Amino acid sequence: MPPRPASIRLACLAGLLTAAPLEAAWAQREVDAMRGVTVATRPRPEFDPLGVRLGAFRLDAAAETGIGYDDNLFGTEQNRRGDTFIGTTLTAGLRSQWTTHALGLTARVDDTRYLQRSALNWRDWSIEASGRYDIDSVTALDMRVTHRRGHLSVQSLDVQQAGITTPVEFDEDIVRLGATTQFNRLTLSGYGQGRWVRFDGSDEGSLTADYDAYGGGITAAYLLSPGRSATLAVRAEDIRARGGFANDINSLTYEVLGGFSYDFDGVYQAAVGVGYARRDFDNNSRRALSGIGIDARLTYAPSQLTTLSFTVRRGIDDSVRAGGQSFLRTFASARMDYEVQRNIIAGLEISYDRREYREPSQRATDLIGVLSVQWLLNRNLAVIASYQHVMRFGATAGIQEYDQNVVQVRLRVSL
Repeated sequence: MPPRPASIRLACLAGLLTAAPLEAAWAQREVDAMRGVTVATRPRPEFDPLGVRLGAFRLDAAAETGIGYDDNLFGTEQNRRGDTFIGTTLTAGLRSQWTTHALGLTARVDDTRYLQRSALNWRDWSIEASGRYDIDSVTALDMRVTHRRGHLSVQSLDVQQAGITTPVEFDEDIVRLGATTQFNRLTLSGYGQGRWVRFDGSDEGSLTADYDAYGGGITAAYLLSPGRSATLAVRAEDIRARGGFANDINSLTYEVLGGFSYDFDGVYQAAVGVGYARRDFDNNSRRALSGIGIDARLTYAPSQLTTLSFTVRRGIDDSVRAGGQSFLRTFASARMDYEVQRNIIAGLEISYDRREYREPSQRATDLIGVLSVQWLLNRNLAVIASYQHVMRFGATAGIQEYDQNVVQVRLRVSL
């Protein structure tokens, strides 16, 4: 898995948008009662961007910019520093509209500029090409190639522990091949993947070396009755580091999860897998890291105006600190999306992120809350407002505890 910040900076996902008459909204909601449709994914024909038709393809693009304030830039308990920032996001996607097979190309740029502390400025970007070849109605092959330039924020636990006070940039290339097919009640899907992660070298050896990771997995789902399946998933990844930390990082990680998927008339949808995860190191002096693995998702739609989503994930993750300290990570989130009016959507998300290190023994928990509102002015314009609060607690062995508040308002222009 690619390096990720300890404090998950949940994207300010929501927007607050122009009100259609309430009577018209209620008239549309009867049409929207479709299986699996949530508040966030429900079509809104009067507000959804039309895109641009280019033959058999559709082009969608958006530009988003706004101003925000972060009251604890470095995630510290003492000597807090705050600053105003300008955030900009550009996205574009070209996708085929064919009835069989598919091709797509997407690109994204995220840029944040601080008004006083320019050393914290960062710019992430990515480009991805994807395709799917449909052999028949139940069998398909797919491929995805991605390159992205990302960063680890200065509030990341690992970046803090390494003593670095500027964003840590890295490049990641991913090639993924997948396939799915069905034999009567049995559905099989699998993938193979290569990842190549390279840091920019400015960390002066404080972080782990560049590494290559090769992995794959297979999932089997047996249909017990309509909407109900028993599942078994097996995944593995081999990590090969470059440079001086190879002896500590080279490892094989695997995970086996058994469970079920369940869909009750589109009101309840659940997919739960529980099992075992383990990482064995090439260096025999390092103890294997193992624990209970969990991958669970639940969506509940008590009405057409409200959607509740729950996620729990537990497994082995990668640290970027020198010496390749892997850790057990438990992540859980609960989100509510509520349609205030047809063009006004409010969202509330609470996340729990627990890290358990073994070498050295350390613990830390991040609790993150995000309140957001979208206001859809028309097909092309939207206003997005959000507030995020982060609190780190239960930290041991020198890890700082802190709290942080981030507010932001953006304007989005879409094709």
